[in-house]
Amino acid sequence: MFDTKEIPVTLANFNARSELNGEDRKPAADISCRLTVPASMMEELVPGICEFLYKAPDQPDLVDQADTPSATALRFPALAMPLKLAKEFLNYHVEIDYGLGGDSNKHLHDCTIHKFSASFLEGGSANVAFMISTHPDSEMAGWLYDNPDLKTKMVFHAPEQPQADMLAPKRQTKKEKSDAALAEAQAIFEKTAT
Repeated sequence: MFDTKEIPVTLANFNARSELNGEDRKPAADISCRLTVPASMMEELVPGICEFLYKAPDQPDLVDQADTPSATALRFPALAMPLKLAKEFLNYHVEIDYGLGGDSNKHLHDCTIHKFSASFLEGGSANVAFMISTHPDSEMAGWLYDNPDLKTKMVFHAPEQPQADMLAPKRQTKKEKSDAALAEAQAIFEKTAT
C-alpha cells in the first residue's frame, strides 16, 4: 500500500500544532486522511487479513457462479469496525498531487504515517483512515488549511534505509527491565570490587 504507486486519498482534516524540539517549540501538523480501497490492498499491511475476514458468499450472484466464487462476504459481520492497525511508517516523503503534476505537486518530508483504522465492508472493500504527522513550512501549512476535504492522489516514498532500523524502540517488559537492572548492578559491583 505504501510504495511508489499513486493512491486516491481525501485529506479529511488538518490540525496545526506545535511540539517541543529540545526546549524550543517547532511547528507541526497532523493530517487525517481517508480512502476506500479493495480489501486486498490491506494484505500489504496485515498479511492474511482478507482470508481471516472474508469468505465466499453463501448465495453467489450470477457473475460469481460463472467463475470461481471470490471471498467477498464478511466472515464475522457482527465484528465491530473499524479495526485499528498497529503500524507506523517513519521518515516517509509524501507527494500530494495538485492536479497539474510535476512541479505543482506538494511535498511533505520526514513524515510519520500512523493511526491506521480500517472498516472492512461486504463486497470486498475497506474504508481506511490514517494520519500523517509532519513539520510543514508556513506556505505548505497554509495550503493544507485552504484545501479542506481535498480529494487528491498521493505517492508515498519510503526512506532510504530499511524501515526496521527506524522503528521506535520497543517497550521493555518488566522481566527485561529487571534483567537489565541486574546486569547493570553486577557491572557496577564488579567495578567497585576490583
